[in-house]
Amino acid sequence: MKAALAAWEACMSTNPSSRLFAVAFFVAVVVSPQPANAEGRGVEPRTLEAVGRATVRAAPDTLRIVVAVETEAKTAAEAAKANARVSEQVVNALEQGISRDGEVSTSGYTLRARYEYRKPEQRQELVGYIATNSIAVTSRSLDRAGGLIDSAVAAGATSVASINFLLIERDAVERQAVLEAGRRARARVEAIAESLGVGVGRLLRATTEFGATPSPHPQLARGMMMAESADAGTPISAGDISVEMAVHVVFEVP
Repeated sequence: MKAALAAWEACMSTNPSSRLFAVAFFVAVVVSPQPANAEGRGVEPRTLEAVGRATVRAAPDTLRIVVAVETEAKTAAEAAKANARVSEQVVNALEQGISRDGEVSTSGYTLRARYEYRKPEQRQELVGYIATNSIAVTSRSLDRAGGLIDSAVAAGATSVASINFLLIERDAVERQAVLEAGRRARARVEAIAESLGVGVGRLLRATTEFGATPSPHPQLARGMMMAESADAGTPISAGDISVEMAVHVVFEVP
């Protein structure tokens, strides 16, 4: 401090126009630096870190089915025309089977040539064209899965590409998972602190991340049993969806 005052007085007496520089110099000298260790680096605070994970199971709220219409003909135009006719029938059947909150849309379309290998000539020969139209239907009425599949097949669908049960309204479920994951993270930090004989100070950092959320596999409503009669619809039911969240916390050790 004495050296700083001496520098101040010398600067003011020799060159009054440099007052601004002197003020800056004086402030730079008297401001206390951050604590440093023996090597001159800032002292890092002691911390405790932990990760808490929680899984909450919830019923799905949306059904999504993708069916396909496949047609084959000698020419590409004939295959496409036949596919358009059958696809329209399938779309109409699906639209009649969903409520107002549902939707029917095209999820994919392909038109490809089909070849067969002729052994005597040892060459590939063009024998026709295959058109495939994939049609997706979504609905909030999960109990309509079997009926929608039956309607699509009756209208001309040749295959069922996928059946998925989704959780669209997931904010409340995610919040519940975060709360539980945060509690577990805090409990782990406290347990670590107790085992080490130290305290738990203020929270320095907290982050969240999603875990894997696999869709439930559709199952027959009566297990592997066959339908009781030929008129019974395809029995499909959904399981619960697991929503996993993780919370990573960093606490200061006082």
